[in-house]
Amino acid sequence: MFFYPVEPKTLQQLKKQSNPSMVPGQSEAVPWVLYDTATYADNATTDLDFFNTARATRRATNLPSPGQLPEPQFFEIFGWFLTPIIGASATGWEDLSLLLMGNGAGTDAGPPTWSFSLADKEYGPFPMFQLQSLGGVGGFGLSLGDTTDGHLTVADSGRIGNGAWWDGAVTIPPQQNFRVTLRWDSAVDISGDILLQVAAVGVLHRRIV
Repeated sequence: MFFYPVEPKTLQQLKKQSNPSMVPGQSEAVPWVLYDTATYADNATTDLDFFNTARATRRATNLPSPGQLPEPQFFEIFGWFLTPIIGASATGWEDLSLLLMGNGAGTDAGPPTWSFSLADKEYGPFPMFQLQSLGGVGGFGLSLGDTTDGHLTVADSGRIGNGAWWDGAVTIPPQQNFRVTLRWDSAVDISGDILLQVAAVGVLHRRIV
């Protein structure tokens, strides 16, 4: 539960808060989640990019235009998250494990990775399981009834405390190309195509004058 101060404020304070650009050079700073959604094609995908492709529907992303922020917006990155959009099913946990960990033991390929690129700089690669999760099926679950069928009946709904925490160390400037790339050593065989959503939680600065 969040707690916030309830206190009287002057008219000048309220006007400044509601219109921060009244102060020359000052931005409006708001909590923000920047997200993009793409499809992992069953047994076919080895590289998947986010934020640099136009999507067919605005529900799939809230980035105004592919690949960059418009002028004059800046985005401070405080955390990265990955949400596999998987419903309850007999293969739910197996699919999630394959997506985050790869094709399993017996190879030296290592787990799938993710990286972030901004202009000519690349951050990563990092292990993909570090990103999970912002929401949806989380990293553990319980099976009720017959434990041999793997049926997913109770799941962690995801918590914002998970994921890769960057603490505002990197800021995306306007009109600068960026993307997140997920990489698998080899395509994984899951129960079908699955939507993956990558999100950055942070502070959006806008309306700078």
